[in-house]
Amino acid sequence: MNESFGYCGKLAYLDNKMVGYSEYAPPKYFPNSRFYPSGPPNDDAILIACPYIFNKEARGLGVGQKLLKNIISDLKNRNFKIVETFARKGSVENPSGPIELYTKNGFRIYRDDVEFPLLRLEL
Repeated sequence: MNESFGYCGKLAYLDNKMVGYSEYAPPKYFPNSRFYPSGPPNDDAILIACPYIFNKEARGLGVGQKLLKNIISDLKNRNFKIVETFARKGSVENPSGPIELYTKNGFRIYRDDVEFPLLRLEL
């Protein structure tokens, strides 16, 4: 991304084939995130944006969870303390990822919304 943050994305592979990706960085690098009804994300957090398993055959196989855990591990190793993301209620067919993925991995609703709550994980 830039020299102040470093790399900002991960790719997900299954059987040596790319099936998904996610981006993550300070919220200032995702200016549209301030327009979510439950936003804006906090400046002290790293925002996970666009986690998406685009290959439908790879969904439900744990690829998204492995991707999320890999991002969290990376951020812990880089000494970041807070991670936030917008998740979607009621649908797994979206680029934000289902809320259940995050709550199963320790995130809690930080600011609620009918459709896209802001979730937070303290590392």
